[in-house]
Amino acid sequence: TDELPYAANPFEKHLGLVDCEGRPGAVAEEIKEFSKIAQSFSAGGWHADTPQAAVIVPRHITDNTAIFNCYILAKMAGLDVRFTYPDSSLEEFKLVFMPSVEESSFTLPDWENIKRFVHTGGTLYYSYKGSAMRDMEELFGIRLEGDDRDGRLHKFAFNNSLGEIDLSGGDSNSIVMLMSNRTAEVISTDIKGQPNILLNSYGNGKAILCTEPLETFISERHGSMPGKGIHNFYEWMASQAGIIVNGCGNHFIEYKQLSGRGGTLNYLINHSFEEQTCVLPLQKMAYQTLGGRNIIKVEAGEGGLNITLGPAGAVLLITA
Repeated sequence: TDELPYAANPFEKHLGLVDCEGRPGAVAEEIKEFSKIAQSFSAGGWHADTPQAAVIVPRHITDNTAIFNCYILAKMAGLDVRFTYPDSSLEEFKLVFMPSVEESSFTLPDWENIKRFVHTGGTLYYSYKGSAMRDMEELFGIRLEGDDRDGRLHKFAFNNSLGEIDLSGGDSNSIVMLMSNRTAEVISTDIKGQPNILLNSYGNGKAILCTEPLETFISERHGSMPGKGIHNFYEWMASQAGIIVNGCGNHFIEYKQLSGRGGTLNYLINHSFEEQTCVLPLQKMAYQTLGGRNIIKVEAGEGGLNITLGPAGAVLLITA
């Protein structure tokens, strides 16, 4: 291909593949070890399913914190998710995320493209950070009444099995939407009992509104990413979009399957700095471990394949 792998600075400059004298560094050795593993299954014809969810990257962005927090939460919920752009075709997705949307993040044509996605059957999640778009009231089934800046509001009491997410307290100057509900279903209320997450039908699709910039708050509250159960809300959104989450029962472990001629290729990565366990509920227990790092245990049990990974551990295996 004629396409350069980077536009400005060489990516290897930040990775540290080699030192200043051209000698391979630790990262290069890791890549070398991984290439040996990759060669062992390269003939399997493996392929992954197309992701059904995407995080929309704003056209104008100065801080990428919210979109990366959104991506991580989707991963923790077991979703196969990718990034996309507001003017791209969204037809291949069932669920798209627009986290902590600020003013001037999107153009009107972008917004029309997103509305069309919902109207034709897609599910949209939109968390508010000051950007009120055209026809927003119709899309989300609300009436806009203004903005507020109240750092005490950030509590989500769900009317279903999700329980409560409490991000109140601390210093926050984020914008919160003031609105009244018209046609939407209230999913969660704030500390004052006002709706802050709503679900509305729009055409053949669904629009989920969070009146507070949730994905921004979690960076302001230490420990909120793993400890508050926010990923469970993301898993609920996946169910609303008709996506079956293929998880392993542990939100710290990323799990993905690839199909091929020789069975199913499974990889699991422990993204935490502590030992983690999970169970793959597989019907057939024939498996072959191809490689990995910090693998503590892989064994067949009554409930499936029991796997224990050390901190930042990973395993690659084939199941029949």
